[in-house]
Amino acid sequence: MAIMTMIFNRLAVAAALFVLFAGTSQDVSAKEVCNVKITGCLNSIGGDTIKVPGNTKGISKDVYDCRPEILVYGSAKDTASIMFVIDESSSMFSNDPSSKRYEVARELVKKLKSEAPQTRVGVSVFTDRLEWNYLDNPIFRRISDPFQWDDSYLPLHALDSTFSNGRTYADTIISLLGTRNINGKQILATKSLLDVGRTVTQSTTDISLGFEAALDAFKFTPTRKERQFVVFFSDGLPTTVSPGREANTNDFVTAAGYPTTFTYYIVPDTATTVPNKIKTMTQNINDQNTGAGFIQSTHEAINAADLDKAVDNILSLVTTAGVPAIVTPREATINGSYTTTSNDGQSWQFSSTPLLADGMNPMNVVFEYAYENASGGTTDTTLEFSFIIHKDPQTTDWSDLPAGVLQKDCFIQAGIESIAYRDDNGDGYIDIISILTEDAVRASELSVMNQNQGIITLPSFRNLTIDTIAVKTDGSVGFNIEVTQDRSKASIFTGVTGNDILTLDTSSSITTLPADDFSISDSMAPVVVRAVYRQGVQDSSGATSDLLDVYFAERMETVTQQEPFQFVTPGGDKYTLQLESISVDSNKQTFKVLGVNSQSVVAAQLGDSLWIYPDRVADPQDVMQKIPKNNPVRLEFELPEFKFKVSAIGLTKNIINENQNFFNSLPANVAGKIKNLGNDAPKGSLVQIDPQSSSVDRLIVDKMDIDIYDAVGNHLADKEGVEFGASKASNRIYYYWDGLTFTDRYAGAGTYRGFVKIVFEDDNGSEKTEDQPVYVPIAGKK
Repeated sequence: MAIMTMIFNRLAVAAALFVLFAGTSQDVSAKEVCNVKITGCLNSIGGDTIKVPGNTKGISKDVYDCRPEILVYGSAKDTASIMFVIDESSSMFSNDPSSKRYEVARELVKKLKSEAPQTRVGVSVFTDRLEWNYLDNPIFRRISDPFQWDDSYLPLHALDSTFSNGRTYADTIISLLGTRNINGKQILATKSLLDVGRTVTQSTTDISLGFEAALDAFKFTPTRKERQFVVFFSDGLPTTVSPGREANTNDFVTAAGYPTTFTYYIVPDTATTVPNKIKTMTQNINDQNTGAGFIQSTHEAINAADLDKAVDNILSLVTTAGVPAIVTPREATINGSYTTTSNDGQSWQFSSTPLLADGMNPMNVVFEYAYENASGGTTDTTLEFSFIIHKDPQTTDWSDLPAGVLQKDCFIQAGIESIAYRDDNGDGYIDIISILTEDAVRASELSVMNQNQGIITLPSFRNLTIDTIAVKTDGSVGFNIEVTQDRSKASIFTGVTGNDILTLDTSSSITTLPADDFSISDSMAPVVVRAVYRQGVQDSSGATSDLLDVYFAERMETVTQQEPFQFVTPGGDKYTLQLESISVDSNKQTFKVLGVNSQSVVAAQLGDSLWIYPDRVADPQDVMQKIPKNNPVRLEFELPEFKFKVSAIGLTKNIINENQNFFNSLPANVAGKIKNLGNDAPKGSLVQIDPQSSSVDRLIVDKMDIDIYDAVGNHLADKEGVEFGASKASNRIYYYWDGLTFTDRYAGAGTYRGFVKIVFEDDNGSEKTEDQPVYVPIAGKK
């Protein structure tokens, strides 16, 4: 389903999608409290910082609905311009050996010629240069490039336009995108033979150059920008570019001026994902192309064999003309934490008030809608607004509110000082919600709340059931809500979020408490939810040590205690580990294991349990875990990762003669190939694969293979597992390449690029594959 995204004035610094509003206790006595009410379209304040007084509570639950106007394309009358930007670097010979990308481009041109013949189409084929030259054929246009090289592309022309010989532009493009077989690989048949102005041709990848040609082509088309499209086929990221273009290598990531782009990132297997640079490029294109007429750019990791689906996907988007559409509201979200689907046609109604913290509050408001597209299906679209509300405790001035967009919404609130979760048995689940009040709550009012528990609404995601509501007995003023948390639905979490809101819907019979929403603060101590012991982890210096990853039930700051956890073996022996904290990432903390403190235990073992020692670990709100045996967890173990080192040595007759003992120790199938060569033949290259953390027994040799290429990407040789040999004595796998290519010729002296596919069993006995590059030297005949 195509998704149209309209983003207004995104804050560059607003990376977080939500603000934690409920991390502190809440004191609400009899005073005026105000909300900020959204009464107009927010795009007029995008990126602004708006100051409000310290008595501002949050955002009013009734939010103005600023919905988009959508234009749906319905016929071929509204023509489009399409530039194909196609990667022809040497790695494509492996990831798209049959040149499926050219087949898809040709097929799309054929269908466009039939269904929308006035569509303008052009092509940019790139490696470290553009693959066509205007000196070879005047149909090509030289790129407007400051280096004045002869790089050229196929410019945009209507498919039904004709040349003087009567041939249509569509037929010309299809011909130019034809391929031919070279050593079993399909490559572009019309590459230019001339390379005027270039000092080197590397068959590497200059993505930015390919897009520069597309932008150059769009300068000469009358098509409006929202009807301009790029179809981008590639399998990689930039590699070595031509001298002088180094500063332009990553221009494609910024994507300045790029129109809607469909990226088909061609991958060798389903485990490969789209790189972050491609994702960032797509997001940057969408950020700058706002408006109802623009279609959202997309990126997709796709195997070459599956590229056919690209034809119809693109065809449906570019062969249509605009008609108005009816927009239906789906969902509104504020700061990723407050969500509603309720809409009366003029405003969204939230069930709770999005609260504000003192200081800067980045606000992210997202409205989602659906509309019927040209094919009769439903398409989603999104409006997104970002701004900052500065809640300043030192001001009472409301003059900063933009008229017609935001206004103050004030009321009187009294009675509640704080509301907090409590975990009284240390198992990580909520037992009590403690409510402190300004004055004592009447017993009759507590009785009403017990009889009508609908007066109190608790956060639904916590899966809490109210057992009873009772007055406090510890000398403090207020009452406790005793609860049971459904453990089959609720995970252990001892922190709070912006959704931890308690709602009081009080009636005239309850006068002590206000009818409002209240943030619930964090009074639950942290507990451990998972612990993983990692043996023999190697650091950047090569030294190894044991690490302990501890996952807490909430975000944590650094634990400084050297022995914060109690450990116990299945037999009941207790011990502690001496630990040094080395990193903290949200709720995960990693410790270096320094030693064991025990009379009877030598080291931690699988099956041991651990929990927090009392009075040694606190959360960022300084809530200390004091319960002696809090939430024990079973210790998990992780073995060292299986790693490899791949290298190669170019062999000569002298090297072999001087190292007979070494060559005699090679596996028979490898040594035999070397010994049987005549004195006049090149001696080839010996490739070595060294497991770095385990033995060769874990390698599945008969499934391994190697491919070898020359400097411009020509595929010279490949061998499968039968050509590899395993030596348990040296804990190494060997492969010998005699230098012969597919054409039964010996490769000349030099260094070649190889790719070794290593197949092995992981720690769980599952089969895994890893690709390792290697430089393969050939020394020559002597």
